[in-house]
Amino acid sequence: MIRHYIYQLLTESLDSVIASNPHIPEEIIRSYHQNALPKNNKADKLLNFVLKLHKQGHITTNDNSELQKHLSILHNTNKLSKLKDIHSFTSLKELTQGVNDNKALTKKETIDKDSPVVFENEHIIIRQHLNHPSAVKAAMMNKSNPMFDKVNEEGKCSWCVSLDNQTGLEHYNYYTENNEHPMYTIFNKRDNRIHALVANPIYSASDVQLRDELDKDPHNSHIGLHSFMLHHNGIEHSKVGDYLFKISPHTKELFDKLPRNATSEHIDKALNDIDENVRIAAIQHPNATSEHIDKALNDENYKVRETAIKHHNATSEHLDKALNDSSWSVRARAIKHPNSTKEHINKALNNSIGRVSRIAKNELERRYNTV
Repeated sequence: MIRHYIYQLLTESLDSVIASNPHIPEEIIRSYHQNALPKNNKADKLLNFVLKLHKQGHITTNDNSELQKHLSILHNTNKLSKLKDIHSFTSLKELTQGVNDNKALTKKETIDKDSPVVFENEHIIIRQHLNHPSAVKAAMMNKSNPMFDKVNEEGKCSWCVSLDNQTGLEHYNYYTENNEHPMYTIFNKRDNRIHALVANPIYSASDVQLRDELDKDPHNSHIGLHSFMLHHNGIEHSKVGDYLFKISPHTKELFDKLPRNATSEHIDKALNDIDENVRIAAIQHPNATSEHIDKALNDENYKVRETAIKHHNATSEHLDKALNDSSWSVRARAIKHPNSTKEHINKALNNSIGRVSRIAKNELERRYNTV
């Protein structure tokens, strides 16, 4: 309502200036208003100054971009009052001579300028954040982000480097080593999730500063980085991808063996690999099928079996099998799986003691408010 009212006032004001200048074509006046005046100052007084220069033959609409630059500098440095002594375009340019061009930008425009997009495709957007104000803005979340209301401050990522205070600045300077190392954000267009990364080359896969909206690091392993890259299509062609491959050559090996478009044959072959990390990466691949889960649940390594039963494609039969596993952690994962039923949980409760029994009781309480 308020925004509409302001827009209406601005429109009426512009119409008034147009009516007062019948000898200047309306489209020319509108062009100056839109493209020559500062984006944050569309005052009649400023428009009339521009029209004065136009009437005197000093400018045309071809000068809009240059005019906006100089008028924005004066606006942002509180020097518009000096326009009363300006009678030519040359004098206007001289008035702003020596002033940093950044003065032509609003605070928002400056932050945007300091947050350049360094990679974009139809799947992701990667921005670099050149200073702390940019890092602060980077934390503002899209309302469609599923984590929007799960963070400490609704709609704002919980990254310590993005706190809008002196502490945040200190964190930013500490992690980037005073901008020695770049900070990036990776935005996923598919699910509106966003991650922050400080690309310090001394880090390894286990301590990489790659954080989700909650400031957690669920990807701090070769397998985790591989999964992250699979879910961010095209990242391997960016500076971020280069960095992740450099600090984690094993992630590059996993990506080569299990690319985003891995076939059933790729995954089946990886499930036979001698390296348990390759087998784990294989079974958590988005293209893994029910047959692959069957195979992984027979693996000798409990970590592979545990990963298999976490797969979203796990069926009731898979869960039944996992509930009879020799490893308590595999049985626990089966109990907590979204596809597990009340029957599955009761089965675990009746056949278990100790830790697994407690997990089953808690899950019954959580889901069904009963034991």
